[in-house]
Amino acid sequence: MKFQSHGLQKQRILQIKKPAQRLGSDNPEAVKNHKWFDGFEWNKLLNRQLQPPYLPQNYSNSDGSTKDTEQDTKENNIMLRRNSIQAQFEGYSHDQNELISAELTKL
Repeated sequence: MKFQSHGLQKQRILQIKKPAQRLGSDNPEAVKNHKWFDGFEWNKLLNRQLQPPYLPQNYSNSDGSTKDTEQDTKENNIMLRRNSIQAQFEGYSHDQNELISAELTKL
């Protein structure tokens, strides 16, 4: 699949603040038919036949599980509260209530 200049346009379309105005909010086919996905094999995706482009290394705990420990969760939560991390999301928000409201008006 080739990525072209449509990528930036698609990124902007999907980042619109109001969920009801985003590409695909009323019809998922609009996303699938976007130029950015030209040549994408949707049937292979649906049939789980696509190989991921990247597989992260699988870390395991001493008991062999891969679940986060309570300590990991606490450390991650502390990290996410840092101003440097939060500053990256400045200006972004999500209004779930607006999306729910838009869905209810379609009924």
